[in-house]
Amino acid sequence: MLNQFIEREKMQRGYRSPLYPAWFWLTVVETFNYTAIRLNQLIHLRVRDIDLVHDTLFIQSEGSKSHDEHIVPIASRLRPYLEHLLEEVKTKGIRADDQLFNINRFSRRTLR
Repeated sequence: MLNQFIEREKMQRGYRSPLYPAWFWLTVVETFNYTAIRLNQLIHLRVRDIDLVHDTLFIQSEGSKSHDEHIVPIASRLRPYLEHLLEEVKTKGIRADDQLFNINRFSRRTLR
């Protein structure tokens, strides 16, 4: 379903799917799928924690249930999603210390 939203967002200018931007949410789902990290660990990931040179994610102690730091390998099927996310990070001017999975940085929607 997310892939359908992505295609529609690309094809129809101005279209916003219920899960806008769909590419972001697909990256979230695939990250959970290929890494088995917990929600809190995902939320605590910073831009600098993604190492595409060594294909690893650095899990910080404050996001970990056991308060341990560890390194998680990036599966080859996950890599394209993270590459796209990091490209978007660059275009938005997000810094290395900033939270990576923060929908507010990628969506133009605002809360009232």
